Amino acid sequence: MLSFEKLQDRIQMFCDDCGFKCLKNIKRGLEREVMRVDSRGLISQKPHPKALGSALTHPHITTDYSEALLELVTPPLESHDDLISFLTELHQFVVQNIDGEDLWPSSMPCQFDSSDDVIIANYGTSNSGQMRHIYRKGLEYRYGKKMQCIAGIHYNFSLPEKFWKCYKKNLEFAGSLQEFISGWYMGAIRNFERYAWLVLYLFGASPAVCKCFFDEERADLDELDEKTYYKPYATSFRMGDFGYKSSVQQDLDISYNSVDEYTKDLVKAIQTKHPDYEKIGVKKNGEYLQLNDSVLQIENEYYGLIRPKRIARRGERSTLALKRRGVEYMEVRCIDVNPLSPIGITPSQALFLDVFLLYCVFEDEPFIDRKQMKEIRGNHQAVVSCGRDPGLSLFDQGREISLKEWGAEIFKRLDVVASLLDRVEGGRRYQAAVKEHRAALDNPALTLSGLLLEKLKTSKQSFTDYALELSVENTQALKKKKLSKETQVRLEQIAKESIQKQKEIESKDKISLDKYIEQYFKGFL
Repeated sequence: MLSFEKLQDRIQMFCDDCGFKCLKNIKRGLEREVMRVDSRGLISQKPHPKALGSALTHPHITTDYSEALLELVTPPLESHDDLISFLTELHQFVVQNIDGEDLWPSSMPCQFDSSDDVIIANYGTSNSGQMRHIYRKGLEYRYGKKMQCIAGIHYNFSLPEKFWKCYKKNLEFAGSLQEFISGWYMGAIRNFERYAWLVLYLFGASPAVCKCFFDEERADLDELDEKTYYKPYATSFRMGDFGYKSSVQQDLDISYNSVDEYTKDLVKAIQTKHPDYEKIGVKKNGEYLQLNDSVLQIENEYYGLIRPKRIARRGERSTLALKRRGVEYMEVRCIDVNPLSPIGITPSQALFLDVFLLYCVFEDEPFIDRKQMKEIRGNHQAVVSCGRDPGLSLFDQGREISLKEWGAEIFKRLDVVASLLDRVEGGRRYQAAVKEHRAALDNPALTLSGLLLEKLKTSKQSFTDYALELSVENTQALKKKKLSKETQVRLEQIAKESIQKQKEIESKDKISLDKYIEQYFKGFL
């Protein structure tokens, strides 16, 4: 960490009229994964509703792993109010068009009679659509269908070019602007890794899970009732040992020290065969089982807490986009769905994430070696497993420190960043968001995981019963306020256009699927 005084000096660079202008156009985007369920809380067996458009080409409403697992995506927006409004409108449009179904409110999945109930997402007959489907088939063979039905929130964050120009000038960096931008984004990502335990502590919202998620009894978990497993101090099962985890990926050493190292490590994983996946095979009887038999099929298979991102062009691999044009934004992927919000996240959470990510940009950002990454990962796992334990200690470069003490150090710094953003925007809502979450550091019962476990215990409801109750309440809340006629017409038009666009893509394929996949991995598309 920088000394508090040096951090203040860096922030002071932007504490005048010119500096305020540099921070006026921060862009942020939200992606929310959410499962469609029937009235009993079972995963939907219906295909992706036609009224929602094409999952392949719709810019805002698509599917993730399953036909029933929606992904709602906002565009990058400069206004927090617009961001929350856009995500809310997408939810309202969806609930209008999923007759007799609700949206599951939790990161941990709904009920399954069996894994066969999970229908892998279908994207049509085009090469790109079939490739998406094959990738998901590969995930089934590698990790199982149930794990792929875990849902989350992704938060995208991008600083304007004028901010980077000002920052580069003040730090007297001699290289190119894109070199500076990419380097500092990667530094911010390293800092996020260091301090992500605080986000996991505050926003972890999956301390309990339906027993049906497992194929056998779990002696390592406590029973809350006959249907529910939990851990007394857990924050996020989603980010724990049986959430988005892979024994194969645990051995990967993906470096965040530079764009070159990051992309090189991912490409190596895509090109390195793995014995277990070789046993599955790429094809059987002429039908694809997975895209390849490597450690990773594609870059997106790597389950990182945060990713450097660059919008890829059609057919372009994400690693090539990064290498060619540098980092454009950061994508935070470790946020649980907030069951207490109909849209899975609150405005206060989004405001806090802005403060936290900008803090990661301002903080000192040394490289991370293997030993330090092991310590960082250990902190993450300690928090998701027992983050609300009052006696929990973490490790900061070999220094043992209590979670509360280290959290207090970070919040002192977040206060300064929040004050800057409030001066830029006017008002005090960034500071209010930091203050709200600071209270949860002092009192673990105020964390999302603490609130949810207390509700389960006092209501004597199982995880599934409580989640189903919330799903109905959230659907009713979304239906209560009608979309404006203009928004309704716009979303209906986007859905229709996406279906037509899929048809056009399917009609234009000129090469075989085999050739398409071959060229994709060679970077020719």
